[in-house]
Amino acid sequence: MKKRLLAAVMVAVTLLSGCGGGGNPSSSSSETPSSSSQEEVKVIRVGMDGETPGFSSLDENGEMVGLDVDIWKEIGKRTGYEIQFERMEFSSLFSLLDDGRLDTVANEISVTEERQKSYNFSDPAYFDRITFLSRADTEISDPKDLDGMSIGVEPASSDVEIVDAVDASLGITLNRVYYDGFSIQDVVLGRIDMWIKGETGALQVIEEMGSDKLKILYKTDVVFDCAYPFAKTEKGQELMELTNKALSEMREDGTLKALSEKHFGIDITTKEA
Repeated sequence: MKKRLLAAVMVAVTLLSGCGGGGNPSSSSSETPSSSSQEEVKVIRVGMDGETPGFSSLDENGEMVGLDVDIWKEIGKRTGYEIQFERMEFSSLFSLLDDGRLDTVANEISVTEERQKSYNFSDPAYFDRITFLSRADTEISDPKDLDGMSIGVEPASSDVEIVDAVDASLGITLNRVYYDGFSIQDVVLGRIDMWIKGETGALQVIEEMGSDKLKILYKTDVVFDCAYPFAKTEKGQELMELTNKALSEMREDGTLKALSEKHFGIDITTKEA
């Protein structure tokens, strides 16, 4: 009987020490808030090609820089989200947004009717007029002289829609040459006649490469709202709303204007009258 009693006491002690031993880990496991705090680290994955001067490109240290980069860093500060920049070919950006591997795209993205069918867009962050860049020695005396000239366009971008609209408005036919990525060097080398580009980005490219090599040959009548697309899902709606709130604050307190002037020397965050 004593043996049984002793055994029972030993079992009880063992169980109690097991609970006590669990008590220490439980303070680190009661830092399960720490694991839950890790789960609370909220991330927005932002896709960009890193080849769009002034908006998203790589500096000499391989870091992403540009207006879109700075806008999203500021959105991260104001919303408490970690911003994760994902660099890839432009033609892949929207397909990765479609399958949920990106939360949005920030790459001088223009809002078009076609895109609005598939995505919810934030309020515009900035605006840009579409231009055609050419070699510095290319001359035209009339917009109709563009007829038959070759122009570089990127698949999955709004380039094709714009070129179609210019063709229709001028009664001309431009020869589209498709590129996967920005290849302005082919204009400089004379392989194609023009490249389509927003005016601010075009001026940035001319500054970097030299006005002796490139110029804006033609300014279209197209001025795009540039914004950030999100999936038409509950999460996409939530991210779009918090992005709009941050953009509204940044517009009101002058941050958007200051970021635009930092990169371009002018304010492109208000639309031309």
